[in-house]
Amino acid sequence: MLGGRELDFLTHSGLDPNFVPEPGQRIFLSDLSNLHQGADLIDATDAVHRSYIEMVERALSHWPTMVLCGADVAIEDASQPLSEANHHILEFNCLPGFNGHHYPTQGQPRDVAGAIIDFLMGKRLLDAGADSRDGGKGVRLQK
Repeated sequence: MLGGRELDFLTHSGLDPNFVPEPGQRIFLSDLSNLHQGADLIDATDAVHRSYIEMVERALSHWPTMVLCGADVAIEDASQPLSEANHHILEFNCLPGFNGHHYPTQGQPRDVAGAIIDFLMGKRLLDAGADSRDGGKGVRLQK
């Protein structure tokens, strides 16, 4: 059942409730992008070109004391390499949400909380001097 919000979105998209999409055609019923607003979250981690991960890591290197951070980046086509014109950093969030990673609407669930715990426990051991394999640079949580 479509509600008022979905009907308005269809109308603004030039469609109506009787429109029949072509096979494989995706029709959006909302422009919401946050889980707490009711958005569908699609995991596309494996499709993201490595250059975006490196770009986020370079940007975060300016905040060396930020231990935990989520990055929201709008990317035109995440499978293509980074360019000056195909992405925008929306925010860095020191209190990122995990639910969308653990329970995506579509795609591979990711144990982000477990990876963070493993990272923090490893960092705790490094800070205590238990391991110096990284030359004292600290540990980075990576994909």
